[in-house]
Amino acid sequence: MLVYNKLIEYVDVIRDMSHNMRVNGEMKHNISYGRSTRVFEKISYKYCRKCDRCDICWEKEVESSYKAANVLVDKGTQLGRIEISDLPRNFAIRCKNIDRLLLEANAGFEIERCNLRWIERINDLKNIMSIQLNEIASSIYELGQNYSNLIALDKDVEKGIRKILRKHGIYVKEVYYYENKHGLKEINITLRTIKKKVIKSSFIACLISNVLKEDMEVSINSRETVKNSLCEIVLVQKSLYQIKTYFKVMKKEGEILCGDNYTVLKDNCGQTVMLLSDGMGTGLQAFEESKKLIEMLESLLQAGFSKEIAVRLIHSAMYINSFENSMYATVDICLIDNYTGRCEFIKNGAAPSFIKRANKVEIIEYNSLPIGILDAKGYKQEYEESYNNQIVYENGNSNQQEYFLEEGDIVVMITDGLEENMGDYIGATSRIKDVLSGINSNNPKTIADILMEKCIEGNIVNDDVSVLIGILWKNN
Repeated sequence: MLVYNKLIEYVDVIRDMSHNMRVNGEMKHNISYGRSTRVFEKISYKYCRKCDRCDICWEKEVESSYKAANVLVDKGTQLGRIEISDLPRNFAIRCKNIDRLLLEANAGFEIERCNLRWIERINDLKNIMSIQLNEIASSIYELGQNYSNLIALDKDVEKGIRKILRKHGIYVKEVYYYENKHGLKEINITLRTIKKKVIKSSFIACLISNVLKEDMEVSINSRETVKNSLCEIVLVQKSLYQIKTYFKVMKKEGEILCGDNYTVLKDNCGQTVMLLSDGMGTGLQAFEESKKLIEMLESLLQAGFSKEIAVRLIHSAMYINSFENSMYATVDICLIDNYTGRCEFIKNGAAPSFIKRANKVEIIEYNSLPIGILDAKGYKQEYEESYNNQIVYENGNSNQQEYFLEEGDIVVMITDGLEENMGDYIGATSRIKDVLSGINSNNPKTIADILMEKCIEGNIVNDDVSVLIGILWKNN
């Protein structure tokens, strides 16, 4: 509990930082009255004070001059600009510096407008950082929940584990047993071999499975072998399903690189994640944008961040990057639970996906902006949702939907190049659905080949095309 309490302390500190970083209130796009007044004070000091007509304007004709000053300040506040026709006529005739005064007033208003734009951008960044800090706090909180879910291992079971491993030349220092955030059993063991033996972790999993009378397997991030130095391996319940995948790509004609990138990940909780990204445009820049997005998603997901938090963090990071260089990319995520077949899609600017069961095909599509594009209102709303959800996120994305897959079901993810290269973009999604309905194969490579061939049909490839296929099978 000491570790758990310390993690919760970190969460509280980071959330306080997030709250303090937050910028409240709507951004004002007009120059404030105070800023307009400051512009007037600068030009009046520069021109009026040294003018030989100063006593006329500010003593004899003081009422007219104050009226002109008020007009200048009001126009600056409302419009950010003033014309000579806006000023009282007698003041405009009397002032011998009127042209320079107007020129400098409008230059001053433009500077104030520029300052406002920078303040708005800085406030955007503050709110983005506030969101990111809150997301990190959420992940630390989830990590802490694992420590709070530690379960006392039955003494006889622990004794049996130590005994069988010792029999095979393995010394066990510590054994921890807990349920992860998905309610799945995990066993964390610190151990080493005796007499310089090298033993496969999968063999250790088999030994412990016999003791527990339950199939366990080595987690994806654990080491493959155990040697005579202390190390840690994690065993998890063996999943019911596995996902077989295949990726096929066709780059735009004349380009060296394809602007699409993909990856397939499996985490410690038995989740398979299929990721597909389409960089804006084609060629090197598109390739680098989608590659960077995929690499960031990989790093965050493998580090244990939830998919929702990972997407939001990358969204804000690429938005910040776009201040200097326009960097946008679509993100298409399909997450499949290998224990239950539960399937979720998260799409940001991505093309439709498809689920094929026998000869029936369902279309999955959403309307949302690519990663890296957000307006101020979007960030404000995102922050409010992020902050008010009190760390734990439950289906907070409007572009997220879940399905349940059965053995043999096929998930098809594409980039929009497949639709754009079909000749007739209107109705392209329905045509892809028809093609998939007619494919009688459960081989992911065959499905990808047929889909590409029938949809493009010899057309000139004007945009990068990618297809990522995943098929659910029982884990024998």
